[in-house]
Amino acid sequence: MTFNLTWQSFPPPNGPLAFANIPWDSELYEFPFYDLKLGDASPAQIEPHLADWLEHLPAEKSCLVVTGITPDAVAMARILTRTGFYPVETIVELHVPLARFQPLITSRFQKMCFRPAQTGDLPHMQAIARNAFSTDRFHLDPNLPSQKADERYARWVEASLVDNDVLFVLEDKLGGRIIGVASAKATLQNTYHITLAVIDRNYHNTGAGVFLFQSITGEGKTRGFKLAIAHISINNPNSLKSAERIGFSTHAAVTKFHWFRRGLSALDSAHSSPRII
Repeated sequence: MTFNLTWQSFPPPNGPLAFANIPWDSELYEFPFYDLKLGDASPAQIEPHLADWLEHLPAEKSCLVVTGITPDAVAMARILTRTGFYPVETIVELHVPLARFQPLITSRFQKMCFRPAQTGDLPHMQAIARNAFSTDRFHLDPNLPSQKADERYARWVEASLVDNDVLFVLEDKLGGRIIGVASAKATLQNTYHITLAVIDRNYHNTGAGVFLFQSITGEGKTRGFKLAIAHISINNPNSLKSAERIGFSTHAAVTKFHWFRRGLSALDSAHSSPRII
């Protein structure tokens, strides 16, 4: 998945708010998604401009804004909620220095094959990705349809394949089927960002998830990276436990907030009465 965004300031030219349209989510959901960065600005600097910026967003279509703050930023959280934002998910950032990374599982999964993904694997990878999540912010937000959230992760896998990210599958050699998908990319010099690691639900609680996470992390060490990073929702305790078991430790956390406004066209449609002839 390509994460490049085009940022603008509000108020222009150098105001304390930075925002960008999120093209992949806007395309999928068919209305504008925006990422809002609050940066290092203080609550006092943010508050006078936040409501004004929201009023400038297009009103004809529905609109969603996502922003993130640290869990201890209570004053900023109060400003956000007063302006109509609502918390949807807290994500933990975990790190492991790859020089000290050692595989936890060495022999138990000899009947599993961890190999680079191929174009022909895409339908199988997407099927796993569509069913992998149910408690992330895209599924939890009642303003967003769950089927679109499922498709978002299927598109994520396809974009990783097209972009030539580090993309691997875990294959059950006995069953002859793909049971897991993992991807990563270089985000900074010598930094390896694990962006996805999902297991077929039939293989949950078997240790296969730990083996998959271990394998994609080890691939980063093989490629010469110095640090591996992963972002995992606190709503996904099994993945958090898997990461901790293979040496990751918590580095930071961010609470994601959404702001949603239904478009005027949608409101008109919802409130329209049937014509009597």
